[in-house]
Amino acid sequence: MLHIVNVCFVGKFGLADYTLSLARALSRFGRSEIVTSQDFDYPEVPFEGTVTKLFRRSRNYPVDVLRFLFYVLRSRPDILIFQSVLKLPVVDGLIVRVIRAFGIRVFATVHDVLPHHPKPWSKAEYLFFYKGFDGLVAHSDIARNQLCDYGVRVPVTVIPHGVYDIYKLNLIGRQSARESLGFCSDDFVALFFGRIDPRKGVEFLVELVESGRLPTGVKLLFAGMDGLSSFDESLRKRFEMAAKSDKCVAIVREIAFSEVERVFEAADVVLLPYKEGTTSGVLKLAIAFDRPVVASGIGDIPANVRPGTGIVYGMADPVSSIADALSLIRENYASYAEACRESSEELGWGNVGKSYFEFVSKV
Repeated sequence: MLHIVNVCFVGKFGLADYTLSLARALSRFGRSEIVTSQDFDYPEVPFEGTVTKLFRRSRNYPVDVLRFLFYVLRSRPDILIFQSVLKLPVVDGLIVRVIRAFGIRVFATVHDVLPHHPKPWSKAEYLFFYKGFDGLVAHSDIARNQLCDYGVRVPVTVIPHGVYDIYKLNLIGRQSARESLGFCSDDFVALFFGRIDPRKGVEFLVELVESGRLPTGVKLLFAGMDGLSSFDESLRKRFEMAAKSDKCVAIVREIAFSEVERVFEAADVVLLPYKEGTTSGVLKLAIAFDRPVVASGIGDIPANVRPGTGIVYGMADPVSSIADALSLIRENYASYAEACRESSEELGWGNVGKSYFEFVSKV
């Protein structure tokens, strides 16, 4: 029986969600293990494998990366899958090469080809990191082509990002979720979920409220941590004013695992007005909860919004485009909801896990 280890430096949020979902899917093909942070905690989600909580805070990285190396060489898994970099691409790339020298096959999932706020040297260090693996998994042809354009010559396959169905706990229904957040039954609720910061296009939603262009009957729901205070003080103040209007409900803090279901159940549509990025985990949450999306055309989002499951708009006039898309989806909601249900089934982890195993076991 193959011993397959997924490694993720962080213990919560998107990368940890993905790591757990993939490890669960791979458990039917072998002995599945997760090596991750000490704050990894998913008591609500069953996992027929083992979890090794090895990593601590970032300041402990120099010691922990060596502990990780010795752990891997001691346990000698058949396959090791990195979920992005651990911390420093060059150091991580050297660790990967040492592990491979001992005959262990090592792969990586490329969630973002480059970091969200790249430095002038990011391309060079990430290229060194990627070149060290036996193979890479990208979530779209766009990401694979970008890797090839950068000079990555290791095998790269495309496996769509699975839906985040681990959040579907069936603890609360739509009506109860809406009532708990103060929405009326006839409100059309548009959800912005995740870190609230400038790169995610929050300013466009603020302008929707300020300008009065939010369609009649539509309410905005913000749920996520504050990312404005450290980047844009002016936008932070505008956001706070908009959030106080009767058009918005804002939950500005970390959203606990068990609370995610509540905000998605309350929503009719999910907003992804991002200004930059490679992929979106929130899109996979929207698909898991059968919610259509209104999204910008950045990264691989257009390739992952299946026909009928949402509207992808251009960036010429994002505010008007978002308003028009919300109205259109509301008018044709039944057809969008049905398309979303079909997409959720196609992107289930059974299919994703099988594709992963076929790739890592044959390369």
